[in-house]
Amino acid sequence: MNHPSPISRSGFTLIEILVATTISVVLISIVIALSGNVLTNSREIMNRTVREADAHFALEVVIADLEALVLGGRTGGEVLSITPEQVAGVDSTWMLLLTNPIDQDSGVYQRAPRSVSYRMAHQNTIDGSLTPEATHALYRAVANAAQTFEHATGVDNLKADFWESSDVTPAPPQPTEVTHFLVGNVVGFEVRFLRADTKEWTRQDDTISIRTGETVVQSGTGGTPPVEVRGGLLAAEARITVLSPQGAKLLQINAMPLEDLVRQHGRTYSRQTGNLPELLRSSLL
Repeated sequence: MNHPSPISRSGFTLIEILVATTISVVLISIVIALSGNVLTNSREIMNRTVREADAHFALEVVIADLEALVLGGRTGGEVLSITPEQVAGVDSTWMLLLTNPIDQDSGVYQRAPRSVSYRMAHQNTIDGSLTPEATHALYRAVANAAQTFEHATGVDNLKADFWESSDVTPAPPQPTEVTHFLVGNVVGFEVRFLRADTKEWTRQDDTISIRTGETVVQSGTGGTPPVEVRGGLLAAEARITVLSPQGAKLLQINAMPLEDLVRQHGRTYSRQTGNLPELLRSSLL
């Protein structure tokens, strides 16, 4: 007796297809979310690495210039000037000095002193304009050796008598100087010194003037008169506070107070040196 063969079923039911599709969508969503997190974390790590590298490079240049400070020139001539200033609501320092920089002129002026200016600016880092893309950045401007020798060596006030005079215009760069972008998204630049007389560090609101044979510090609070530092300066420290790209965007639109931005999206880098010129450390002993 022959029995009919069972009917074989091929394919999937609609319910099975819907279940499989739902599971696939869930799995794909998980993979996409994980991939997005990985990309975001990678981007943040890359930005932080670049920010740290730029900040450390800038600090190395600042310290190298301080260690090569030149104390020559006519008697009483200013060789270093540090004044506090605000740049678009951000506290900063304007530092000017005569130094033997690492980026030397060639030819007859090779290894000759040059006047160097460190200053924060709020501008477009490409063309220097105040467009919506403007950001705070630290710049280093270097006057050439001939200009330094003819107009800066021996002046009473490097800031007023040289960098703010008609001889050199900070921006845009003139043929007598070269301006270098050091690091962007900067919301703090400070250079302070350890005083030999009090063993205390100068503050960001102090005005410091170093001349051949004397070091003068004027407190930025209360309009106190300048104080001569007996024994000179023992050490120097440069500090740079940098925001993340996200923090810089929030700063552009004033999304939150600067203190909160620095706490959440910023980081401060510093570098110290005790390798200051011997004359600077012992000129008043």
